[in-house]
Amino acid sequence: MAAYLQRINLFSQKFAKGIQNFSTGTVRYAKVSKSGTSKPRKVNRDKRKDFGVRIQDGSFVNPGTILVRQRHLHACPGLNVGIGFIADLYAKVAGKVVVTYEKTNLKTDNYLVFTKYPDSLPLYKTYYNVIPAPQHQRFKLVETI
Repeated sequence: MAAYLQRINLFSQKFAKGIQNFSTGTVRYAKVSKSGTSKPRKVNRDKRKDFGVRIQDGSFVNPGTILVRQRHLHACPGLNVGIGFIADLYAKVAGKVVVTYEKTNLKTDNYLVFTKYPDSLPLYKTYYNVIPAPQHQRFKLVETI
């Protein structure tokens, strides 16, 4: 029994030393840093581009107004209409929008046109035109000023 009490006493002394070391600030940290989640991220589908017609036929527009947002060239630019970086059509002048459906006159030497469109079929495309607003008629001659 005495041997058993000595063992308990010895164990309690070692345990007390461990507590003293812990209280003095000895701390062991994890060897591997915490990593992020392993789940794949979900694609945010809310930030899609809204393509399509922005301004209808017969509307009045100011310069720089986007008429059509498109990824590929479905609608072509006509009079006073420019084409942006991603095939967006925008108005160059203030005026009324007129949408026409015309036969195209494509350059067949371009390899993209040659491979995509056959020569035998007539090709009709939608053209967006901007007719400028009429100017005022209150002009003065330079000689009278």
